[in-house]
Amino acid sequence: MKIHAVLVYSLPLVTFLTQATANHLCSPQASHAYSAGNADIPIRVFALDFDGTATTLESKDVDQFVYQATLQYQNSDKAEKEAMAKRWDKLIEDKSVRLSNIIKNTLRRLKNSPNRITAGNIFILRKTIAEIDNALQHILKLKEVQYVLKGITMEGIKEIAITKAQLCPRLIETLQHFRNNPPNIISAGLSKSFAEFVFQKYNAPPNLIIHAGEFEFKNGVSTGKIMGQLTAFDKEKVMAQLIKQHQKTNGYSIYVGNDFPDILAMLKADIGIAINYTPLFIRFVHAIGIATQSVGDWRGACSNQEYLIYTAQSWNEIKEMMFGNLEHARKLEK
Repeated sequence: MKIHAVLVYSLPLVTFLTQATANHLCSPQASHAYSAGNADIPIRVFALDFDGTATTLESKDVDQFVYQATLQYQNSDKAEKEAMAKRWDKLIEDKSVRLSNIIKNTLRRLKNSPNRITAGNIFILRKTIAEIDNALQHILKLKEVQYVLKGITMEGIKEIAITKAQLCPRLIETLQHFRNNPPNIISAGLSKSFAEFVFQKYNAPPNLIIHAGEFEFKNGVSTGKIMGQLTAFDKEKVMAQLIKQHQKTNGYSIYVGNDFPDILAMLKADIGIAINYTPLFIRFVHAIGIATQSVGDWRGACSNQEYLIYTAQSWNEIKEMMFGNLEHARKLEK
C-alpha cells in the first residue's frame, strides 16, 4: 500500500489498513494469491470518475452534446442545428487546446526537474490542477457558453443521456460486486442527473452513490448556473471523506479516473488506477515523479513504491484485478 509520508501538508496521509489486515495481505500465501489474481482483495472504498472513466471515449461527457439539450436546438430546423453544432464543436476544441497548453507549459517547467517526487513537484502539480480548474470555470462563463447553458431542459438532458452516452464494457459487472459497500461516482461534470439517467439506462446497482453538481432550473429551464459543481480539489476532499467514513473497515480504498483532475483523488486512495488516459497524461505524471505500473503487476499491499498510479486497458482488467484472474481477463479482451 502506498504511504504518502512525504509532504503531509500537500497530500494528507491516507487512512491505513489495520496492522492485522496489513500483515495478512503481506503474507507469502496472500502475495501468491494476489499475484496470480485468484482472490478477491478487501475493499473498503471504491470510487470512480464519470466522464471518460465510466463512459466510453466516443461519448466522453455531457459537454460534447449539451447544446442538444437546449430549447434553442429542439426548436431549430436542420440548418440551424448544424450551425449550432459547428459553433459548439469549436468551443469544445478551443477548451481542449487551452487545457493541453496548460499541461505542456508545466512539462516545460519540469524539463530539468529530477524524475522523482519533490516538494517543488508537488507544488507544481497542485498549481497546475488549480490552473485547469480556473480555466474550466472561465470557459463556463463565456457568453457563448452561457447562451447554451441557460436553455437546457431536464428532458433534453435525459434525451442525450439515453441516446448519446455509453458506459464502458464490463463496468456494470464491476459495480455489481459491491453489494454491501456502495460504489461512489465522484464527478466534476455539469449534471448529476445526466449521470443518473445513464446509469438507469444500463440498470446499474441501486446502491450507487453519485457526487456531482447540477444545473439550477427555473420553470423547467436552466438558469445557466451549476450548483455544487466539484473541482479537482473537491474530488480529492470527497475521496478523503469517504476514506475517513470507512476508517474502521479493513481493506483498500480505490479510485479510478482518466484525466488530470483525477490525479489528486488517485493519490489520495490506497490504489489509484488510470483508464482511458492519453499519452500526455502519462508524460505529465512521470514528469511530476509519479510512477505508473500496469494493474497486471499488482502484488498486494507489499509494494513499497510511493506515488504510484496503476494503469488499465479496460474495465475487465480492473474487475479481474479486484475479483478474479487477470490472465483470463486479457484472453477475453483479445
